[in-house]
Amino acid sequence: MARVSADFLRFLYANYPDDWRKVSVADVPEDVITAIKSKHARHYEIWKDIPEWIKSEYGDKLPKDVLNGNETTQHFVNEEIEKKEKKEQNTAETVSYAVDLLALGYAVETVKVMAENRSIRDQILREADGGPLTKEQWERFHETHKKDFEAIENDWNKYQPEKRMLHLAKILSREKIKLKRLHSKEDIAQCEARIKDLEKKLKITAKKFDSRAVRMNMVNYLKSDAAQASLRHMHPETRKIFANLMEEQGIRISPVRSFLDKNHTLASRESFTKDLQEAMEKIKQQTKSVKGTDKFAKALADRDKKSKGKSIKKEKSQNPETTLTLRPVKTLEII
Repeated sequence: MARVSADFLRFLYANYPDDWRKVSVADVPEDVITAIKSKHARHYEIWKDIPEWIKSEYGDKLPKDVLNGNETTQHFVNEEIEKKEKKEQNTAETVSYAVDLLALGYAVETVKVMAENRSIRDQILREADGGPLTKEQWERFHETHKKDFEAIENDWNKYQPEKRMLHLAKILSREKIKLKRLHSKEDIAQCEARIKDLEKKLKITAKKFDSRAVRMNMVNYLKSDAAQASLRHMHPETRKIFANLMEEQGIRISPVRSFLDKNHTLASRESFTKDLQEAMEKIKQQTKSVKGTDKFAKALADRDKKSKGKSIKKEKSQNPETTLTLRPVKTLEII
């Protein structure tokens, strides 16, 4: 044993366990030690040239192609360095992702679950190496998203009732709009069942606003641009239910106006488009009725040329007759 270095024994133990057992026994013959050292001299030199951190990653057992010289040591080391850099980059991105989630108000346990799921997705994409995912990989990938949704739902339910409340209201709003477009009795029945269940969940969630601190969180949340936009686009009946539930818990939301038609009811995307088309048609009729000169015709042509390629949204803002006004929530206060 004294005639074999500890480092050589470590090399043998990881890569050639049979030979390690031969030199590890007591009173091993000199010729056996000499034969094993000679047999693995080249392998051992290659193994010594590999950085310690790489050997640690492999548990001292390196790929046979490397030890046998089929793959150059430098090429192997460069590949490992590249893998390490990618791993460090992915770790940094995961940490940044976790910090962003914490900043959004999610609990630590929620952030942990979602960060782990992101790491799994990154690993699956690395395994695919730019190619299409296999069926098994797709299932694992989608499973992580499912776990994310469950974690968010649980987080909102436990720690952020204001987000869950508005989230349920938005889903309820979509279901009410969808109900008007259904024709099948079976589809209508299913939609009505979902609406009933969502209204029940809304009432249960509203009861969590039992302290001033929680109510203040809701008020501040509803003042955000995203929440304001959600209220403006919400179905009138859902908005009324939402406002009534909030008022029962001490939060008064003054009437909110959405994209309005003449009857002050919610205009869907289809009706909004229709109103815009009617407004544009009205402008065309007014233009035709004007008995202008060639100068007017030239000015009109120049205007059309300048406006070509611009978005409808920008054209609306420049022409008062095509603009539909948005009125945000006037006041949010705790009673």
